[in-house]
Amino acid sequence: MTERSKVWFVGTAQFEAPPLAGGFQYAPGGVAWVFSGNTGITGNGNAFTSGNPVAPEGVQVAFVQQGGSVSQTANLSAGQYTVSFKAAQRGNYQLGAQVIEVRVDGAPAQTWPLVGADDSLLTWVTRTRLPEDQRRPRLHAAALAAAAGRAVVVLGDPGAGKSTLTAHLAHGGLDLVTDEQLTVFADHGMVGAFTRPVLLKRPSLDHLPAGVAVRDPGDHPRLVVPAASLGSRHRLWGRPVLVVLPERVDDHEGAPTWDLLAPAVALAELCGLAPREGIGARSLTPLLRDPNAPWDRPALTTHGRNNHSLRTERWRYIRYEDGSDELYDHDSDPLEWVNLAGREEYVAVKQNLARWFPTVNAPDVPSRRQAE
Repeated sequence: MTERSKVWFVGTAQFEAPPLAGGFQYAPGGVAWVFSGNTGITGNGNAFTSGNPVAPEGVQVAFVQQGGSVSQTANLSAGQYTVSFKAAQRGNYQLGAQVIEVRVDGAPAQTWPLVGADDSLLTWVTRTRLPEDQRRPRLHAAALAAAAGRAVVVLGDPGAGKSTLTAHLAHGGLDLVTDEQLTVFADHGMVGAFTRPVLLKRPSLDHLPAGVAVRDPGDHPRLVVPAASLGSRHRLWGRPVLVVLPERVDDHEGAPTWDLLAPAVALAELCGLAPREGIGARSLTPLLRDPNAPWDRPALTTHGRNNHSLRTERWRYIRYEDGSDELYDHDSDPLEWVNLAGREEYVAVKQNLARWFPTVNAPDVPSRRQAE
């Protein structure tokens, strides 16, 4: 702990007592530190530390599990102080992201995600591989994946909001593949990347989810947002099922429309590959190249077999598997309170929209219970 140029040692800053000869002990007594919950002291190279480097000072470190805490009591004169410490996540056993919190007089002072060398290494590998000649197409894109490997690919021009959207999706529970460069494995229907932390421009900090800790390199124009601080983790690959094309428009009014298309069409065109036959989807790359290009079809969303929704700038038309339907006029009813589908004066509107419903519907994917 430092105050300007002075150094203040709070009791003892190390964990060398009691000497454990390479072992570990929960809640040791008779020392300056107070251990609460599942906490204690451990030596090098045992069940706790075999996956980590040796202690940075001495031969022992403290360990904290779950909601435990390690504390000392000290009386300090008034002034401004800086707390510094070294911490690492357990290398041989992981249960998701972990965050360490420092409290002063019982009140939270700051939180830090337990990340560091792994993210730095991933960033270095990504940057050093970028100039190399590649046999497979690469995209300037972000990607995230669910636990089963299903991935969302985020395409867009620089400044469109890819990294900010990626941070929000990672915070929402998806694994981080990359926010920078994506390799397309067309023969396997997969995408992969040398992953790294999310890098955000400084103005994007205002748009991050609440409570997310970032690392500020100081002289670098971007902030580092480790996957762990988003409650996420790294993943090296994914099988894309959704492509998102964000476009930041400062004067845009109203909610955006979405079209959940087979991503193979857009990916194939952007990579200069021939799309597979039978996909039945239309590529969005004309709009990516020219947002003012003519577009004559509504956005289509499917939720389960034969349950479809169409959305234009004005209308939403929904048709269910049992034949029932709903029609809403977003010009006068943006919250969709009044279903117009049963009114005779809207028959022509329904007929015009209905021609965009799919004529071929894939069967439902069997549930795990059905598969067994």
